[in-house]
Amino acid sequence: METVYPVLFTLNEVVSGNGFVAGVHVQGRGSMVSEGDEGWWLYGVEPGGLAESGENAQEAYLKFVADFKRVLFDIANDATTFGKFRKEVERTLCQVNEPEAARWDSAVRAIRAGIASVNDPFMASLPKWKAEVDCKVVVQRLDKAKPRPTPKDNKPNILALPIAA
Repeated sequence: METVYPVLFTLNEVVSGNGFVAGVHVQGRGSMVSEGDEGWWLYGVEPGGLAESGENAQEAYLKFVADFKRVLFDIANDATTFGKFRKEVERTLCQVNEPEAARWDSAVRAIRAGIASVNDPFMASLPKWKAEVDCKVVVQRLDKAKPRPTPKDNKPNILALPIAA
């Protein structure tokens, strides 16, 4: 039997491109799905083009983050300028997986209505965020940033559940 957990996440990566260094910050949504004996999947809602599987939720999440990096590195490899990199990252990561968005919305409603609960220990341990958080993609050029980047600019990747989960 399939169990769907709506998740929210932030992903951050520094990427070296052809003559530039960029910072990419994504705030998105996904569906963490337990498919019984077939393991777990994390399907991107926004960004909708990412999906990864694992034996457990943690592994699916880690593979999802690795896939995010791979996509950015592939785009950086092909982009001849920072502007082209930013445009392609925004186009790629702003895609919405509409069927997954509907499943995500349904999972949030089920949890809020008390029809579903979070039974997996890893999932239950995640921080809780407002589900109404806007999804966004920010791409900044770091090698020419004013003021210069500092360690205060470092942000962790975070996986969270909507409040009421």
